Amino acid sequence: RERERDGVAAARREGSGGVKKDERRWVAGLLLQGGPAPGLRRQIRLQGLSLVPRLHLSAHFLARLFSPAPSTAQLLQMQKQYKLITPGASVLDLGCAPGAWLQVACQSLGPLEKGGVVVGIDVKVTNVTHYLSQVVGYLTWVFSFLPRFSSRGVAEQKVKIPNLYCDSRVRTVCADVMNLLKDQARALSPQGKGFSVMLSDMCPSVSGITSKDAALSCELGGKALSLAVGKSILPSSDESIPEENNSGGDGLLQRGGNLVIKLLESGDTQEFGQFCKLRFKKASWIRPKATRSSSREIYLVCQGLK
Repeated sequence: RERERDGVAAARREGSGGVKKDERRWVAGLLLQGGPAPGLRRQIRLQGLSLVPRLHLSAHFLARLFSPAPSTAQLLQMQKQYKLITPGASVLDLGCAPGAWLQVACQSLGPLEKGGVVVGIDVKVTNVTHYLSQVVGYLTWVFSFLPRFSSRGVAEQKVKIPNLYCDSRVRTVCADVMNLLKDQARALSPQGKGFSVMLSDMCPSVSGITSKDAALSCELGGKALSLAVGKSILPSSDESIPEENNSGGDGLLQRGGNLVIKLLESGDTQEFGQFCKLRFKKASWIRPKATRSSSREIYLVCQGLK
């Protein structure tokens, strides 16, 4: 409670000398990407503040109050460590909803004049309003002046690109990746030449049954890998990993391209790593720092398709 009173008092002392217009825009970006940091939700309560002090909270205070969405931080760490996306690259994002990886990929392309393209595919609607409807639910106690966004009718909308951090180089398609043919996906690439980077953040709806969830995750990861390299994935190819029946032997990933696949860690995931070491110059496993400690999510980062 002492920390709470100190935080409120400090915010009120800020007065009109608080955050500038560009800083408020930065704060809005944080609102779109995440919510209150876990350790601060109970410590900081601002219902008693009027509108003006809330608008003039210092950037330092807000930086402690908010943290980016885990999915955003995960790709940012991999991009910083492996330099997966270069300026002017062509990127395919499988399972792109709600759009966090689209934003990171677009920003990694560099200035607009550098060119490049980001294509997102998901069976769900990529709608920033729908995303905010989930976040605003527990943010209203922090900023009561934020409007409530209704998610009614979102299912009827077409795939919508997030407005923040995305430009004209980003486009999305509403489709089921598991039923997507290689030729259909290739037609989405620049001049039909494939993509230089492929990202798969697909994850099954978790049932709580470990073996079932792991099998579904391998199925999604296998589909992403088969689209990338154009052939059946694992030497033991089960029925759970469908083969491509498209004409042509090449996958969607260009020679020298990079691939990222999210999997739920299990005994079968090691086969993915062994297969990718034969197909790529380098294949590494990484568990980003932003991943929850209770999660079994792990990422396979493959660089330089042979």
